[in-house]
Amino acid sequence: MEIVREVNNHFKEFLLDNSQHIYFLLGGYGSSKSFNAAVKLVLLSLQEKRKILVVRQIRENLKESCYADIQDIIYSFGLEKYFYFTTTPMKVTCTVTGTEFIFRGLDNVKKIKSIKDIDTIWIEEADEIDYKSFKELKSRLRSIKNRNILILTTNPNEFGVWTYKYLTEVLKSIGKDENSLYAERIMKIKNEVSLKKGNVFSENIYLHHSVYTDNKFLPDNFIADLETETDDYLRAIKTLGRFGSAGDTLFRNLHHMEQSRIEKIIEGKWNRFAGFDFGFSNSYNAIVRMVIDEELNDLYIYEEFYDNHLLDPEMLEMEIIQKMIEEGEVVYADSQEPKSIEFFNVNGLLINSVKKTTDMSKAGVRKIQSFRNIFIDKNVCLNTYRELTEMKWFYNKDGLIAKNPKTKKPFNIDPHTFDAIKYGISEYTPYVSNKHYYKDKEVDNET
Repeated sequence: MEIVREVNNHFKEFLLDNSQHIYFLLGGYGSSKSFNAAVKLVLLSLQEKRKILVVRQIRENLKESCYADIQDIIYSFGLEKYFYFTTTPMKVTCTVTGTEFIFRGLDNVKKIKSIKDIDTIWIEEADEIDYKSFKELKSRLRSIKNRNILILTTNPNEFGVWTYKYLTEVLKSIGKDENSLYAERIMKIKNEVSLKKGNVFSENIYLHHSVYTDNKFLPDNFIADLETETDDYLRAIKTLGRFGSAGDTLFRNLHHMEQSRIEKIIEGKWNRFAGFDFGFSNSYNAIVRMVIDEELNDLYIYEEFYDNHLLDPEMLEMEIIQKMIEEGEVVYADSQEPKSIEFFNVNGLLINSVKKTTDMSKAGVRKIQSFRNIFIDKNVCLNTYRELTEMKWFYNKDGLIAKNPKTKKPFNIDPHTFDAIKYGISEYTPYVSNKHYYKDKEVDNET
């Protein structure tokens, strides 16, 4: 079967390579690393029978990312007659070779452990998972029939993520550092291990760095967003595809603006959001109301509530809740408080529950960081401003971002208003992070 298709030059070698065991694809936004990982797997599935496990931290995120990419590739390449799709469960089968694509989330590890004879794994957004999960997934590759393949695709992030530590340790083994990868773009490394039975196993590792300029299919509006990024940390990650540090604060895009100006700007805007984090004694009831200017990608925080030792009936009488009831505003809150949610719904406050996930805090930080600006009056929403400016990552003894044993969250503090914000915008996807926004407007091929 001959397939002729135009691809990005920087990914040609990766697509054709058939000698590596681990492919580590690091890249900035829009570099097409994930799309090309999917292309490689589709092509591989047509060549030989394989059992391919596609993984993200949260299973629900697979449908609009990896599953959609694989489906798009198959149809755009005119290969649909050779594949069969199911959505419940998510699965793609190649009728030529019998290859199976199985999609799982690490929010249910037991279902992964029950899958036998895996010879290929793709970990998308690898920085979302933890190192322990990576080791567990790697140990599932036990095929003696096929070359075992592990593909990791990831955006760079804070220096404290495990993907940074893994990358630097691999490079250190040959006397190099991350800057060597940024300069050379593609590197091949042999990691030789002497086995007790006398022979030597050579683990071939393929490192690949990409940025938006490696993707000739990007529309101009996406390129403009990346090239006009002024925040050094976000520019490093999004535009240059390099690891970085947010420094003393996680939200460098947070700015004070007088309340009168905020109210004038948001007047008449319909894109309104509200989040509710429940608390009582050691924690706080936190409500944050927001408006998003989607075209400018700006977030306006215009009202907060922050207090504790209040029962639900007492909370119901608070002015902010009465206003939201009167205005018919939909509020998003923690699903782990079903009794409170039911109480407020019965009494007129429209609350949708948000299911907590293991990566929700990190994902919330990334989403809030993705806004061009966050405007807030520090004298009106003083608790929100204080918590967002005080928040920092919590690091363990190995220098990795980890859960703080005091708060069970990966931060130095327990930020209740941050939780309210992440609940409030949980259903919102900033357009700069939504590749379908650009695909629907201009692009029909991202290879």
